[in-house]
Amino acid sequence: MLFTYQPLEGGHHRLEAGHDFGLRLQDGFAHIGFIGLHRAAAGQLHLLAEDAYEIGTAARIVLLVAVIAGELFEEFLAERPGALRFGEMPHDVLLHGHCHQKAFDAMPAVQKVLAMVPGLKVKTIETSCCGMAGSFGYEAEHAEISMKMAEMSLLPAIRNAPEALLVADGTSCRHQIQDGTGRKPLHVARVLQSALRL
Repeated sequence: MLFTYQPLEGGHHRLEAGHDFGLRLQDGFAHIGFIGLHRAAAGQLHLLAEDAYEIGTAARIVLLVAVIAGELFEEFLAERPGALRFGEMPHDVLLHGHCHQKAFDAMPAVQKVLAMVPGLKVKTIETSCCGMAGSFGYEAEHAEISMKMAEMSLLPAIRNAPEALLVADGTSCRHQIQDGTGRKPLHVARVLQSALRL
């Protein structure tokens, strides 16, 4: 769900969800929970809540509760084993953890969710940052050092497993892997979508 923070006349502000949802966070609005696909993006809602004094005390409290109650996709599913049915996917998987996932200890949930898919053999690549560090690696002056970081362990591990399915939740991580190897990694949600049986 995409949120925008808009200034209004008279010093007021409005936090608005994307037009498809037609939701408004204003004083007295009911609790909204959310599930994030990316730790850093979900964290932006928390920062917004801390800064959004002008949306009114009640709405600010509601937003803080929603953010605190919010979970990452993998954490949500890991706590509900058997909630979804998956068909067999006989693949070796190389999993790269995004820095935010590692910092907030979310990798066990990712591994648990992937283990729910019969046939997947998951190996987590032991790496530090992929080198992108958010937007750092996109900047021309940092491109060389960014790629050197990726070549320390991440990219060699991927090249050594040419048949493995690549999984990386971080958007910048996926770009770095694709730029460095020519192979396109998937978000775990895409892997689960492929395996889902209704």
